[in-house]
Amino acid sequence: MTEVLTFQERKRHYLESVKESHNSPEKNWWQYPGPSFYSTDEYANQFPEPIDISETMILKPQKQQLLIGISVVIVSAVLLFIIGEQHFGFGQLVLLAVILLIVLPFLLDNRPKMMISRDGIWLHKEKLLLWKDLVATYIKETNGEKPAYSFIAHYYNEGDDEFKKAEMELSDLASPAVLASAIERFRESGNQHQTIVIDKTKPL
Repeated sequence: MTEVLTFQERKRHYLESVKESHNSPEKNWWQYPGPSFYSTDEYANQFPEPIDISETMILKPQKQQLLIGISVVIVSAVLLFIIGEQHFGFGQLVLLAVILLIVLPFLLDNRPKMMISRDGIWLHKEKLLLWKDLVATYIKETNGEKPAYSFIAHYYNEGDDEFKKAEMELSDLASPAVLASAIERFRESGNQHQTIVIDKTKPL
């Protein structure tokens, strides 16, 4: 007979498996120590940052002006060569297509990648993760010549009735300290807001 676990038991087992995976002796290809994981609460306490929670925090990638300029110069040089030589070969076609259709759209992409509010966390290519569904949030530090940081959210998907994981590289979106502090401040504000709403439904 299969044992039926309660939601809280399933949640506890999931969090235990997450912590166990964090303690694995994984190493990268260059034999640096494996990645380190810090809860956003722990990280925010260690590196507190002042956060304005009066408005939704919107995180977008910074435009890489230097690479955009280099791409424009290359396109201009290719076009000048084509005009001067009056020859348009397959190589030039491929180069222009790659720069115009792949490189420049990527560099010019300024769409929000993450938004944090009193309702929860919205991640690019993910739905809005409500605070009530988030079971754990972490900052992942990957060791190397220069540390790289990622944000990890573990959450409950009610539609699929299972716990899931979403991960996003921070790169130039925000420093891990700012992100961790923002998450904890908005989480606290969101939980307080939910409590007030629930209390208002109670009869006087």
